[in-house]
Amino acid sequence: MRRHASLMNTAIQLARSGPTEEQREVFANQLVSSFNDAQSAWDAYRAHLVEHGLLPALPFTRDVA
Repeated sequence: MRRHASLMNTAIQLARSGPTEEQREVFANQLVSSFNDAQSAWDAYRAHLVEHGLLPALPFTRDVA
C-alpha cells in the first residue's frame, strides 16, 4: 500500500512537470502493477478477517452512479 501511495505522489509530481510519452507509459505500468499488488494484499487481509468472523463472507459492493 505504501509503495502504491508513494508512486501515486510521484506520478502527480511527474504529471505537473510534463512528462514525455515514454516516461508516462513507464510510470503508468508501474502504477498498474503497484495497484494490483496493493489490491491483492487487501484481498488476502480481508479473507483473513472473514476467517476470524470479523467481516461478513459476502464481498463489499456499492452502487456506482
